Amino acid sequence: MMQQMQQQQQQHQQVLQQLLNQNQNNQQQHGPPPVQSKLPDFLRVRPPTVSSTTNPTEASDGLHAIEKKLNLLQCTDQEKVSFAAHQLMGPASAWWDNFLVTRTTTTEVTWAEFCLNFRKAHIPDGIVT
Repeated sequence: MMQQMQQQQQQHQQVLQQLLNQNQNNQQQHGPPPVQSKLPDFLRVRPPTVSSTTNPTEASDGLHAIEKKLNLLQCTDQEKVSFAAHQLMGPASAWWDNFLVTRTTTTEVTWAEFCLNFRKAHIPDGIVT
């Protein structure tokens, strides 16, 4: 009986090793699994859109609400920029397009840079929001 249990355990170990080898071979042949986008999750939490550039309070509140949802989903810096830009409509979207075109560096826009420039463009100095 003891010998039979040892044989079953050895067979179990062999099956596990075969599965591990197959998984490694698949990753070598097909690369790592694709990264899942968090965009559907972000849209599911119903972030606001920001379109008005004339009301600084609306712009500030919209950015703050979007940032809270991005943090809730633990988005990366780049996801934050992409998802927030996705929520810009109308004049705010036109501002973003212009910002990208006139930007002098080719590095990716950081979240801090996005927020700083958004506030600079939409929330005049001296406005407390």
